[in-house]
Amino acid sequence: MQTTRGTNINRNYVIWLQHRARALEEQLEHTERDEDYNDPEAMMRGAAAVRIQEGDDTKFLGPSSGIAITRLVMQLAKEFTESKSIKELVPDAKQKHIKDTFAQEEGKPTSKTYALTSNVAAPDLPQRGLIDMLLRLYNLKVQTMYPILHEPTFAQDLEDVYNGSQDPYQNFMLRMVIAVSMQKLDTQYAGLADSYYLAALSFLEKIVVQKDLKTLQCFAIIAEYSLLTPTRTAIYFVVGLAVRLTQSLGLNEEKTVVLGRGGALADFLEIDMRRRLFWSILVMELGLSHSLGRPSTLATGLDHLDVQWFDTAADEDITPQGVRHGAPKVTLKKWIAIHFFKMRLLQLEIRRKLYQKKRPEPKDDQDPWFKQMEAKLHAWKDASPNNDEGIDVDVMW
Repeated sequence: MQTTRGTNINRNYVIWLQHRARALEEQLEHTERDEDYNDPEAMMRGAAAVRIQEGDDTKFLGPSSGIAITRLVMQLAKEFTESKSIKELVPDAKQKHIKDTFAQEEGKPTSKTYALTSNVAAPDLPQRGLIDMLLRLYNLKVQTMYPILHEPTFAQDLEDVYNGSQDPYQNFMLRMVIAVSMQKLDTQYAGLADSYYLAALSFLEKIVVQKDLKTLQCFAIIAEYSLLTPTRTAIYFVVGLAVRLTQSLGLNEEKTVVLGRGGALADFLEIDMRRRLFWSILVMELGLSHSLGRPSTLATGLDHLDVQWFDTAADEDITPQGVRHGAPKVTLKKWIAIHFFKMRLLQLEIRRKLYQKKRPEPKDDQDPWFKQMEAKLHAWKDASPNNDEGIDVDVMW
């Protein structure tokens, strides 16, 4: 009987609470005693055994517990020092400094790791003035890294949608551009961005069945969004689909990139867009493979790729007939994209040489390959632009 509220409480619930409180007290006592963990491997396995869904068996997916990883690090540290306690490893002054720094970071609005999500799709498009601002942001911040859209063509698609077009591709791409731009704009718009992401997905099925260049663009922009915030669809799965479709369309070989219908030469804009999408998707896949420690699914070295770089002229000057006469041949935005892609290829070369299939050379760090690779890295760094044209690319980065 709970006297304060005058209600009856089930005895089984009270017993469960008592057992739970006792278990928590024991766990706290173990933590305070700074228990020794003599088997780091067992500790790591335990920390990494997680469930995908309720009722599933545990699966090893990598370290999942910050506390367990901290214990592992401290245990290994004690093995290599004379200290027997965590307190001896980290002085009081250092502890206070770490705690104060953590408190300061936690108080910042940008310290939140995961953006807000939405469970409701946005029913309507934003006002035209806002969409124009978001489009400029997308062209400036996103197209520079992954130029998957021909900007004048997309601007016309935007006009068509606001004039009542029900085309699935146009509606999907517009809503995804809104979602990506809002995620880039500020974290406070993350929930609204996710609502446009959900709205876009309703148009996706009709585009996927086409399995053409537009389908590839849709996969690429979903990947762009997934790189900015956690999504309901795993990014590695989406990029994997994009890679498979890239190969099915023959975009991974220059001889098929330039072919149009009936074996004739495709128009200039079509060829340029094929090259853009190939390189953008390849670089996304290489970046994910590097981050997740997985082999690349498309190529293992630059010598396997013969697709040429896309044209560096401004999108306004690129037409199906070619680049307009007298237009500048190089724009900084396109040049930065290619420069970034070249960095991924250097990264791939290092992974391939040192971390994938075991090779007879190099045997040690005195091998000439290391100096050659270092020279390539310095040449890439020295070629970086000094002016970012407002694109927000740090030269030192």
